[in-house]
Amino acid sequence: AGLGEATGKRDGGGLHLTSPISLPWIFRYLGPFDMELLLTRAENGDGIGVTDPWLGAMRISIAPHERLSMGATRAVMFGGENAAPVTASRLWQMLLGDPSVDGEGEWSNEVFGWNVSWRPPVGSLPLALYFEHGFDDASGAYWRAPAIIAGARLPFVPGLPALGIGAEYVYFSDASEKNPIWYRNYALSGGWTHERRALGHPIGGHGQGIFGHASLDLLDARLRIRAAGWLFDRGEENLFAPEREGRAVG
Repeated sequence: AGLGEATGKRDGGGLHLTSPISLPWIFRYLGPFDMELLLTRAENGDGIGVTDPWLGAMRISIAPHERLSMGATRAVMFGGENAAPVTASRLWQMLLGDPSVDGEGEWSNEVFGWNVSWRPPVGSLPLALYFEHGFDDASGAYWRAPAIIAGARLPFVPGLPALGIGAEYVYFSDASEKNPIWYRNYALSGGWTHERRALGHPIGGHGQGIFGHASLDLLDARLRIRAAGWLFDRGEENLFAPEREGRAVG
């Protein structure tokens, strides 16, 4: 989530299903299945390490119940200028989750996340609860250095159908002994950025915070008002550190 939020020109393309499909055999019980793929070029780096790497991502989602939906996203930065050449064997290593280049160095950096959304049966209240768990790289990062997002939203408030509200809590761990810093990588010097814009959650990695938002659609939605507020506490390993380390209110 958030990979498409950065703006700017990029060279790339993708594939997606125009509408969810029903899978065959027993997999039909997973409900509507959706998938999308993208491959593009990120513009970043300091000219010393690897610069302008490729960015690939895949997302799948299912809805086994009308109140329940689940999904998973895997994204990877790989190759680029000053990196080892792209070969079939290195691409295969990357697909298997191995970031090394023939056992030496590091050629790619991956992030993975899964999420679940549930609409509890609470009468006419259109409440939706969601939870997302992500991790950078492998080797136990899912429990050593996780990222957690949990929130709730009301697309409209009963009695005030023009008003929608939501809130979420976000937490990104610092690096562990065996896992790297979130959104950073020693080989990919620009980290998870494109033209100095973060690719990912706006907190930028290491830290925690709360985020709230509201929307108001008036005059048959011809007038649409949006508002958001946040309180972040970014850590020393954050993508925006040291310039924006510490508390941020907006």
